[in-house]
Amino acid sequence: MRYLFILLLCLSFNSYTFAQRVPLGERTSISFGTQLEIPNGEYNHIHNQLNIGIGGSFLTRTKLPLFQSGINFTYAKTGKYIDDVFLETDEYVDGNPIYQIADFSVKHRIYRTHGVLRFKPFKGPIQPYLDGMAGVKMFSSTAKTEQGQGRDSYVLGRENIERHFAGSIGWALGLKVKLTRRAFLEGRFEKLEGGNASYIDADSFLLNPQGGYDYDLRNSKTSSTLIHLGISLDF
Repeated sequence: MRYLFILLLCLSFNSYTFAQRVPLGERTSISFGTQLEIPNGEYNHIHNQLNIGIGGSFLTRTKLPLFQSGINFTYAKTGKYIDDVFLETDEYVDGNPIYQIADFSVKHRIYRTHGVLRFKPFKGPIQPYLDGMAGVKMFSSTAKTEQGQGRDSYVLGRENIERHFAGSIGWALGLKVKLTRRAFLEGRFEKLEGGNASYIDADSFLLNPQGGYDYDLRNSKTSSTLIHLGISLDF
């Protein structure tokens, strides 16, 4: 991993030496699209499934030619649990409380935020690029209890069950293909080395007879590979 950042530093230095003769890099780039995450290593042994999500980035030119910098944000669902629960009301029949049915759901998600330094040497209709990335990822599990359906539904309660963070560093190779003057089809391959984090094993989550819930909290490195396909707009 350190060799990638040494390469980026060398490219930055070489670009700076030609700053007076080479135009500045692209201006603002905004991209968005869908992503497929493939867990790697320890993370794959525990969370053995693909995660589908969305992602986007905002980058602007730097004082170094051929370079952009900015931020990348992605979100994915890693599991879901749904069940019916019976809630006691204030009404009684023959001294016995009346219960009403509500929907109980738990959503497991992962959020990633990375700072990005991009080297993009070409400005033509086909634009390959290399990204260096460093940031943080958050594993979140939230519960919601609600009644009704559609517009008639209302939330009875929300709860953050678990929330944990891990550092993340990596790189990405991307390719932008021009569609219109400002729009590009974009594909990218990301390799992220994630630090240790705790997260709920989604398959282990269950409601118990006492009205609470049980689950297994796992801990591992959180490395993964991501494949992105979307649209990029350059201004």
